[in-house]
Amino acid sequence: MSNQPFPLTSAQKDLTNTQTSLNLALGFAFIPASVGAFVVLERETGSKHLQVISGVNFVSYWFSTWIWDILNYLVAATLSVLLIALFQVDSLISAEIFPWTCLCVLMYGISCTSFTYMLSFLFNSHTAAQNLLLIIYLFTGGILMIVTIILSILPSTKDLARNVLIYLFRILPNFCLADSLTNLITRQNPGLWLGVGCPFEGCEPYALVIAGYDLLYMGIGSIVWFAATLLLELAFATPKLRAFFQLRRIDVPREPGEPLDRQVQLEKERVQSGAADEEMVVLKGLRKVFAGRSGAPKVAVEDMYFGIPEGECFGYLGLNGAGKTTTMKMLTGEELATSGEATLGGFDIKTQQNQVRRLIGYCPQFDALIGTLTAREHLTLFARIKGMSERELHAYVDSLLDQLTLRPYADKQAFSFSGGTRRKLSLGLSLVGDPRCIFLDEPTTGVDPESRRCMWKLISSTMLGRAVILTTHSMEECEALCSRIGIMVNGRLVCLGSASQLKATHGYGYQFEVTFEASGDLERAHANLLAFLQKQFTGVRVEESVPTRPRARYRLPKGQKPISAIFRLVEDRRQ
Repeated sequence: MSNQPFPLTSAQKDLTNTQTSLNLALGFAFIPASVGAFVVLERETGSKHLQVISGVNFVSYWFSTWIWDILNYLVAATLSVLLIALFQVDSLISAEIFPWTCLCVLMYGISCTSFTYMLSFLFNSHTAAQNLLLIIYLFTGGILMIVTIILSILPSTKDLARNVLIYLFRILPNFCLADSLTNLITRQNPGLWLGVGCPFEGCEPYALVIAGYDLLYMGIGSIVWFAATLLLELAFATPKLRAFFQLRRIDVPREPGEPLDRQVQLEKERVQSGAADEEMVVLKGLRKVFAGRSGAPKVAVEDMYFGIPEGECFGYLGLNGAGKTTTMKMLTGEELATSGEATLGGFDIKTQQNQVRRLIGYCPQFDALIGTLTAREHLTLFARIKGMSERELHAYVDSLLDQLTLRPYADKQAFSFSGGTRRKLSLGLSLVGDPRCIFLDEPTTGVDPESRRCMWKLISSTMLGRAVILTTHSMEECEALCSRIGIMVNGRLVCLGSASQLKATHGYGYQFEVTFEASGDLERAHANLLAFLQKQFTGVRVEESVPTRPRARYRLPKGQKPISAIFRLVEDRRQ
């Protein structure tokens, strides 16, 4: 038995080739999804914010990103057109049609890239962006085209689909790609096109009803979507504009807090009087309220007043959640202040953010590095952003690598770095270009003691003539680097002064640690020691004293005996 089918009819060929256009639309949906994921990832990790703070103009950022994404797209587009030619889809690769096939594929890349940039502002997670954008482009491409074809066949919806819906659907780039390729394939089918004014032999490829409308929509749309992206970026990057477009302003009435420490009150009065207006960093009543997860708003920063002159390193000490990082984010424009104001170098952080960014270097709490760049490439990139000349660039980068002890990692990609190495590189990026004001948000977290000392030495040697704000959990770090320290609790600045002033004012006294002989009667030793200390001092605090352990720790009040007498007492009673 043998089977010899009849040749395919014109309609059957059109149907088979139309599947090609639908499959292309479904396949091309993956490209903008990956584009959107990378854009959101840079915003999610803070890499984009760090570049903008360092001096990247947002127009330059988006244009360079667009050019790179288009170049990447051209690789996939070229391979796709080659596959169409290899599989001999004649209705798309004939001499008359082939240039228009290429133009439709090219315009899709230009349009969908801009459209994806605009949609990227809807997402905060790059994984969610990739998944949802893929679904959007799958449904608005091949699947929506199938729906349109079905609606065009049904008598009750034919006019609606052809006269209204198709013009709305063409706003979507993926639909334009599927529609234009489908029209090019079927343009010589008289049954489809005689009713819209085409001759019996078919319309020209560039006719509006064939590829013309789709190309116009994609061309104009690419400009409109890119302009919308720039406007959204401008609104997000300018605190005053972002506040204007903010749909919901979250605030709570001020609650009377605990009485201010004397030094905090004096600093507040100094700032309010205008005596600190000429200093590099000035905060006047800065306040931030977040929407609470359980419904009740959370006051993260409350009425912050202080000024920092050039040449001073200000230590910001406090527990996690005290409001240190939030203050940094408000000063760099990443977060909007609920109320109050602040100036950097005399420029308002709300209205003059571009001028502010020229003054600051920023080391965020979470590393905002680009994983595929090496340490050398990071420093080179940010040095170029800061405007350093090529003649000095390589020597400057090598010098920074040596100061940061990053020479062994100079040509390794950042994603392979340990946490401590990433922190050292983040510190180096904040110092590039010698900014007048530096914000260091826990720069030594996760760094080994030896490297921490090197970083302290680098910070202290480079802070001359500039204002530095350093947040940390370590009093030792503040003592090593900071001339003035502010301690923050629950969003409030509760005390202020030098390390010695804080210890003298708020320190309880001395920490007294003892190790007993393990072979002795530990329970009796603990009891005898406590009784002895209580005879010598009034107000002894027991911090650690377990009768079965050979160690004990007490807090002794200051002022009752000089420290020399305490040491003499210990030596006399060692037994």
